[in-house]
Amino acid sequence: MEKTFDLNTVYLTDYGRQDCSDMHSCGPGIRDCYVLHYVLSGKGYFKVENQTYALEAGDSFFFWPYTVTHYYPDPEDPWTYQWVNFVSGEKNTEIFGFSPKSPVCRIEDKKALEAYFERLLSLNSRQQHEREATGLLYAILGLYQDQSRQTRPLKEDERAARALDIIRANYHKSEFGVAMLCELMEENRVALYRLFMQKWGTSPSQFIIDYRIGQAKMLLSMGNNVKMTALSCGFSDPLYFSKVYKKRMGVNPSKS
Repeated sequence: MEKTFDLNTVYLTDYGRQDCSDMHSCGPGIRDCYVLHYVLSGKGYFKVENQTYALEAGDSFFFWPYTVTHYYPDPEDPWTYQWVNFVSGEKNTEIFGFSPKSPVCRIEDKKALEAYFERLLSLNSRQQHEREATGLLYAILGLYQDQSRQTRPLKEDERAARALDIIRANYHKSEFGVAMLCELMEENRVALYRLFMQKWGTSPSQFIIDYRIGQAKMLLSMGNNVKMTALSCGFSDPLYFSKVYKKRMGVNPSKS
């Protein structure tokens, strides 16, 4: 499973704004840190790994330490961009939705991002306002991280963990079942069935029943009566619960 980037390992090293109306360009060159740029206005080009990206206001581009990059303004509409440099205690190939194969993106919450940059640039000295500057860096990177979590497809282990979290939060509701799980997972029955068979070797409906029975066994062992246990585990009919419990556990719940 993809490792989550830990913002606590990130340290701000520099930041600024660049007006390229004078055709200021960078590179080809190499930096020893992570660098994030956000295009405020105009247009320009970002070249990395023999790939050139045409960018405009609202776009962001990102590159990794010790990577050869070259970026320059469009001569007809030169860009102005804001940037932050940072280092990290971790080595990551995919962070905040960026990867070497996908080093550009378009941020959705431009208003919040630009407000964070404005506040960062208003600090007259990073050394004097180190804590606030670091917090603003975290806020900026957090916007990209949140967006990447919302837009990128979840991997199998992440989908399985999400399904389990949903079941844990809803198994006590009598109306909860596969249909609701599909709705909350935003997946169809076929995809969900395939996930459960690959991950747990059983169907979603059987997994939910087994989970409820497992919780019921624990509640019964704590001295709770059959009716309370049934209702607490999503069974609206205690008699039906007793039948299911005996089938799964081999004994009546009253004997557990």
